[in-house]
Amino acid sequence: MSFIEKISAFFQRVLNKTEKEYELKFNQSKKLFELFMENIPYIIIIKDENLRIRYVNSLAKAYSKSVKLGSTTKDNLPEDIGRKVDELARKAQKEGKAEMEIAFENEFGKFIFRTLSFAIPQDDGSIHVGTIYIDITQEKKLSKELGEQKELMIAQSRHAAMGEMISLIAHQWRQPISVIAMDANNILLDIELENVDLEELKTDAQSILSQTQHLSHTIDDFRDFFKPNRERSCVLVSDVLQESLKVIEKSFEYNNITLINSIETATEVEIFSRELLQVLLNILKNAKEVLVETTPQNRMISNRVFEKDEFIIVEISDNGGGVAPENLLKIFDPYFSTKKDKNGTGLGLYMSKVIVEQHLYGTIEVENRGNGACFIVKIPKQRDKQQ
Repeated sequence: MSFIEKISAFFQRVLNKTEKEYELKFNQSKKLFELFMENIPYIIIIKDENLRIRYVNSLAKAYSKSVKLGSTTKDNLPEDIGRKVDELARKAQKEGKAEMEIAFENEFGKFIFRTLSFAIPQDDGSIHVGTIYIDITQEKKLSKELGEQKELMIAQSRHAAMGEMISLIAHQWRQPISVIAMDANNILLDIELENVDLEELKTDAQSILSQTQHLSHTIDDFRDFFKPNRERSCVLVSDVLQESLKVIEKSFEYNNITLINSIETATEVEIFSRELLQVLLNILKNAKEVLVETTPQNRMISNRVFEKDEFIIVEISDNGGGVAPENLLKIFDPYFSTKKDKNGTGLGLYMSKVIVEQHLYGTIEVENRGNGACFIVKIPKQRDKQQ
């Protein structure tokens, strides 16, 4: 064998060895790819530039019997769904990626998928498309159930609040009704004794009229309390606080609670004022109940309204001993209550948090200060335009 032939044979052996090594590495990579694709808990489909299937993992067959190599969306999906899938793929080819939710029904059941498509550029300039289908059917079902549960909690909260409002009305009416009853008894006694004095009769009648007017004003204060605002209005947060105090003031008087108010801002905010009123009244009512339960003397509630940075802030503090450290992170949870008599629904503060965060676009938190708890409600002066 000539020298040239020997050299040629040597390079051929090297070339053959290199080809075998590359083939081995390719096969190993192919196995790893297939192992990954077959074990990932999502449907994976790869299509060519004409949107014909080039690869599909086995999970896809659990959702559709017709999925196979070379097929198109027309072969596998209803026409309207197939059109959406193709539009998503074309968008991914142009923009690099695209996603949407797709719901469809077949012989296996009803499904909702989060569908993610992405471009796969090829050496020849064509663009293939990979698509991942994530089954979110159960997530959607759970989300719907949670939404229904939330609506139920809202209804329960409103019913509980209605009972509390009736209790507050009873406090507001107690004194006027007592005065009316006393005046009426005086009139009846004078008639019985035939000792009617027109001036005294006039005085008693005016007293009755005054008390009935007070009862009428009380009805006005409570009439539309639970009706949602039809639209936002610009209000002073301090005015909303004063209105909530007006509703509950008699209850404070009967329980010997001293109020200290500090108003340090006159900036208006555009909000649903009735919803803020419900939040403040709920915090005030809870503070009153804590004080009655824990503090026999020198009961006090301090209210402060001020502004800081981009927020109007309301702080409602009491001297009722504060919140137990283990409860600070749970106090806004649904159905969580610290009331010893177990009459609390555990929904008041939860609903307050929902209202503040989702309707007023603010925050609500609680911390211990001094010898009591302080609830802090922050309301943005201006809403984000996207909200």
